[in-house]
Amino acid sequence: MSRATGKPVVAVDEDLAPVRQELEAQGFDVVGIGEAPWEQVSAVVVSGSANNLAQMEDIHTKAPVIDARGKTAQEIARDLQELR
Repeated sequence: MSRATGKPVVAVDEDLAPVRQELEAQGFDVVGIGEAPWEQVSAVVVSGSANNLAQMEDIHTKAPVIDARGKTAQEIARDLQELR
């Protein structure tokens, strides 16, 4: 949860622009994985590519990670709504 906005913060892989747009439209505070304030992140959405997962090796968070492979932006938004 963002301290500034009170909205859930979701870190989204930079390759997932449609997901980012959908989540912003549904009221989530969306940040890139590289700029995420990890203590505030409610969930992480990754593209599932090996390169993306390798970049996350040093990230420590208790937030759930959602693999976007094979899902529409709306399906991912629904998954995140269920986590709220």
